[in-house]
Amino acid sequence: MSVLDCIVIRKSVSDTLAWTFCANGMFSVKSFRRGLEDPLIESCSYHSLIWQGICPPKIEIFVWQLLRGRVIVRKVLQEFGYGPTPSLLCPICNEGEETIDHLFLLCPWSWKLWKYCMDWWEVVSYMNNSLKNWFLGWSGLSISAKERRAWNTLFFTTTWTIREARNQMVFNGKSTDFSQAADTVKFRVAWWFKQHERGSKLPISMMLLDIKVSCVETNHVKSTKSSEWVPPTGDTLKFNVDGSSRGNPRNTGIERVLRDKAGKLWGLFSGFVGILESNAAELFAIHRAVSLCIQSQVLIGKEIDIVGDSKVAVLWVNSEGIGNLKHVDIILDIRNMLCFLGNTRVIFNSRDSNSFADSLAKKKGLPLRGIN
Repeated sequence: MSVLDCIVIRKSVSDTLAWTFCANGMFSVKSFRRGLEDPLIESCSYHSLIWQGICPPKIEIFVWQLLRGRVIVRKVLQEFGYGPTPSLLCPICNEGEETIDHLFLLCPWSWKLWKYCMDWWEVVSYMNNSLKNWFLGWSGLSISAKERRAWNTLFFTTTWTIREARNQMVFNGKSTDFSQAADTVKFRVAWWFKQHERGSKLPISMMLLDIKVSCVETNHVKSTKSSEWVPPTGDTLKFNVDGSSRGNPRNTGIERVLRDKAGKLWGLFSGFVGILESNAAELFAIHRAVSLCIQSQVLIGKEIDIVGDSKVAVLWVNSEGIGNLKHVDIILDIRNMLCFLGNTRVIFNSRDSNSFADSLAKKKGLPLRGIN
């Protein structure tokens, strides 16, 4: 009777029968079939996630066959009755049966490659027992459309590289060096993504350093009306720095871009530095840049302008007083290092002229993302 207590009876409305699996309340075979299926699986069909034209067609065809269980491995050969195989063990690790899930995901060598790729993207995850579910979780990461294309390219490239490593062992009896495989994955992602995104002007070398930079750079060119970067004079190097805090205080990222008068990139440094407020983030970025000038053998003796877009932070560093009692330690440390260098100064410039470093710092201000 307690179940009926929550039901409100309306005497002015006639009783009707309604089919809850259809919006209009009318029964249909199609809605009945959908009602029987798992809604999660129905809404996460992987077919539409494959055919995107982000990789060579043969790679997309391979991934499509892989997720459908149509790629030939030793366990599949046994199930299809194609005669006895020398061994059902995975040819890469020799620890488990060579199934599709094992070879492309659960094999220690393969999982190490996946972990390497996720570290490259600063994404955390845990192992899944199903390659199909792994792909659905991979494709469900909450990122921008441009980042998603590069991210999905990474999945395609990793599975293809694992396939090549397996075939190299089976048909040639040679093991694939892990470092070589990891570099191959990164190069292919950068190359294929650059071919797909015609608007990206970044060189492959920078994309290998951080593939997400290319996503930020292309968006920045299209959406931001910013002042052009002003090159330094003579042999001086310009170090554009920025710190971004998504809140006050919140997750904080810092970015440093080092270039010469020709615009040649000497270095691109970025990272997530924890929970800081905005002024501390700017000071942290300046501190890291000055520290690098001292630690790098290449930069010793160079004249360097460290350019920040925070008037407050630059004023604290260049003033003679304490600056700010809350941040006095880092301010004094910056001043001491500047005195030691002698030929390095911290100057202010508007955010418009510092927009590339600013946009990258905002990206790094995001916490580590995860997939299931």
